[in-house]
Amino acid sequence: MRPPFPTAIVPLLPEFLVARRRTVDFLQRATDRYRVDRPALMFAVNRELTGDWHTLDEIRSPYATTNEPLLAAAEAARGAKLVTEWLGRWALTDRGRVLCADLRLAAHAALAKLEPVPLADLVRLGDLLEQAFVAVATAPEPTRHDFLPRALRFRGGVPAPHPMVALENAIHGLWAARDDCHVAAWRAAGLDGPAQDALTRVWRGEAATVGELQKQLTVQRPADAVLSLDRLRAADLVVARSEPAGPAGPGDAVRLSEEGRRVRDAIEAETDRLFFAPWPAEVAARSAWIRETLATVNAALAG
Repeated sequence: MRPPFPTAIVPLLPEFLVARRRTVDFLQRATDRYRVDRPALMFAVNRELTGDWHTLDEIRSPYATTNEPLLAAAEAARGAKLVTEWLGRWALTDRGRVLCADLRLAAHAALAKLEPVPLADLVRLGDLLEQAFVAVATAPEPTRHDFLPRALRFRGGVPAPHPMVALENAIHGLWAARDDCHVAAWRAAGLDGPAQDALTRVWRGEAATVGELQKQLTVQRPADAVLSLDRLRAADLVVARSEPAGPAGPGDAVRLSEEGRRVRDAIEAETDRLFFAPWPAEVAARSAWIRETLATVNAALAG
């Protein structure tokens, strides 16, 4: 696909992922069955996606600076015998694998009852987005894939039993592939994950002060958020106080510098290039239809 890219499709992907399992009540029931909270259940479920015997450092978000939330969920999941730990590495137990299998069956059964658009359109949409996913997943760049393996494990190694499941697989895969494209783009710009997260929050207008930024960066300790900000200040990407040196305080205003906006805009443009350029010509030709149909699907799921 050549520019201009159909970037209006991008926000529709997470919108679908948020709405598509609204009718699945399995996790609510599972919290009672296993006597744990939702974070513990999701820690176990996510072990199926990341694979067994990884440390918490290996599986945490690239934007995080602490394992504390993961560790609390991991310990609760271990208490429920959903995961086990050895030498700091975590794996699913047989009981945890049953949980994951049951969740997949419940989700597929719920999705099979949905027909947000005519079935022929649902099949066509899933097929086009699957073609896009395969193209991005097999493209020569980015060369590093942290999220793609999780998307493949998400499918459970079985064919999709219904067009809605096929659509879920395709969109889940595309969103994971875009994550890999985005990580590649900010790494090429010389940033680390925590600093990139801080830069993005300011770029989006989600934080106007240091204190607001610390609240937004929930996977960073407050002190680490200030360190991320300091790295951005040193690179002249943000302005956090009038003085040229010294730590920023919670009340100090934060804004992008001209260079910061240029860098962050360039990261987004590179993410779009890596994500959209591999899309096949057939998919590119139907991008307007994809956008309109997926928006209709999302509206129906959210209704």
